[in-house]
Amino acid sequence: YQTTCNTCREISKTTENWRNLPLNIKGIRSVNQALKEHFESESAQDYACENCKKVTESATRKNTLTILPKVLVIQLIRFVYEQGSKKKLTHSVHCDETINLESYFKGEPNADTNYKLYGIICHSGDANGGHYIAYINKAPRGEEDIWWKYDDSAVSPCQTSTPMEDHNDHTPYLLLYTQMSSDRPEPVEPPSPTKEEVESIMNQLQCDAKNNLEKSTAETSLRESVEPILKSKYNNNTDYYWISSDWLGKWLSGSPVGCINNSPLTCPHSKLSLEIDKMKRISEVAWSLLKAHYSCDVEFKYQQSECTECIKQKMDSITLTYEYENKRKEISYMVNQCDIKHKYYTNICDTDCCISKSWFDNWKTSTELSVSPYFTEEVLCEHGNITTDRGKYYIVPEEVYMYLRTLYKDDRNEKVFL
Repeated sequence: YQTTCNTCREISKTTENWRNLPLNIKGIRSVNQALKEHFESESAQDYACENCKKVTESATRKNTLTILPKVLVIQLIRFVYEQGSKKKLTHSVHCDETINLESYFKGEPNADTNYKLYGIICHSGDANGGHYIAYINKAPRGEEDIWWKYDDSAVSPCQTSTPMEDHNDHTPYLLLYTQMSSDRPEPVEPPSPTKEEVESIMNQLQCDAKNNLEKSTAETSLRESVEPILKSKYNNNTDYYWISSDWLGKWLSGSPVGCINNSPLTCPHSKLSLEIDKMKRISEVAWSLLKAHYSCDVEFKYQQSECTECIKQKMDSITLTYEYENKRKEISYMVNQCDIKHKYYTNICDTDCCISKSWFDNWKTSTELSVSPYFTEEVLCEHGNITTDRGKYYIVPEEVYMYLRTLYKDDRNEKVFL
């Protein structure tokens, strides 16, 4: 996939090898629709650009194919986690008999991007268990499709020319497509396994099952140890650590997680950011238990990780906003008094200037400096003189004009004396 930083437009490319292509099917009704969604551009959050050295929320990521296999294996993601529980998506997904990957391929020119379906592995049951059967198209290339059903040792021809009508309660899970130009592999009768080979396979399966059970038991035990600590009343006199609330939430719900991913908490200065909503404070005891089981990319401890630069910038911003708010009230009062003075022709000063009425009204209600810098717009008519439309400008003291000039350095802002 390639990621484009929308700040500096730098493109970063990452290449990965895969044995099968996993496709999201939530809300999807066909394989072609799932392929289109998989290869669409998406936004990448908290992307750390190596070129402009910034962590940006504005980056675009897109998947592409650079090499096409002779046999393409597509996995329909039917098993998902929702609210901490594993469930199976059982809705029907149309298995397109042919697909074309030309729109998603950026590799060798003239490569064959057309594929035809020749194998389907289906699953019956729920997310906790079930049974698999397979459908294989055994017809030679160019002849009418002949589909066969393989259900353990029971092998039988399908009643229809397409197995899609023979699924019943079986939902397609893995799809095998072969390139149109490639010779379809002929089925080969596997040699009968020896007794020793069978025993070896069974021992390996038992060993894997034991290891998976031990791992699951260890994670459950760890959760049971950590959860009470997180819920207990916190002692401010002890050290604490910051952890990604997103990672912690997934872990507590039982979702599969890798290492503790604290990178979203990193500020542009490689310290702890000020985005408190992305993190959770946990005690040193809870952190030690998690660290003993999971590795961590970035560790943020107590006050040692706080970014003084970010804090300073935040305080400067708050101070500037406060000062700006007070100054804006003062300026508004001065403009109002000057306008009243000219309305009744009293104490008129020769250095009074004119500024745009619509601009100033907008500036008074704006909470930031992000308004147009052209604050004398509409003051002059097409002949270069002050407009006769008195409703288009305010008469202000020269002090107000000079203050606005320091905020908005725009050469168009001529000093227009009354």
